[in-house]
Amino acid sequence: MAAALGQWVPPGNVVSGGETERWRVGGCRPQAVAFPTDADQVAAIVSAAAEEGWRVVPAGLGGWLDGAPGPGAETPTVVLSTRRMNRILDYEPADLTLTAEAGVTLGAIQAATARHNQWLPLDPGPDDRGTIGATLATASAGSLAHAYGAPRDLALGLQVVTGAGRTLSPGGRVVKNVAGFDLVRLMVGGWGVLGVVAAG
Repeated sequence: MAAALGQWVPPGNVVSGGETERWRVGGCRPQAVAFPTDADQVAAIVSAAAEEGWRVVPAGLGGWLDGAPGPGAETPTVVLSTRRMNRILDYEPADLTLTAEAGVTLGAIQAATARHNQWLPLDPGPDDRGTIGATLATASAGSLAHAYGAPRDLALGLQVVTGAGRTLSPGGRVVKNVAGFDLVRLMVGGWGVLGVVAAG
């Protein structure tokens, strides 16, 4: 599995064997952990996993602050960590919009927005190390949701890789968007079941 995954990510971005111990999910140790650096690599990994029958468990930094569903010991499993997808792709202070790859930490977002006297009203955990991808995937908001809304209310658009390896980009910067189903609200809080959040 590790050798197959290695053809889709840069050298050194797949671990296997004993190195996967800290990435246990639901008590089961994955066969490999892949660290893609962009959405295209996520799509390639998910496509390969679909063809091979591997289960993919998306992860941020691997803290499992919100828990994680167990894949079952009988299923070959790859943890797909977005921790190396850590770029803020776009920030428009005047529009109050920011687009970040899934592995960007909430602390990094708060630091970027603070320079413009702004902030992201999400506080899902005891510190700011949680990633935006994991926050969106689990719909974690913390106590600020009562005043400012939950991740479903704050996310205008996403980049998501489906289980078939297809990349979707529902939503966008338009606040009022009535063009079809609201896939953003459906994907946020989906725990990776409907797709891997690559950016939001």
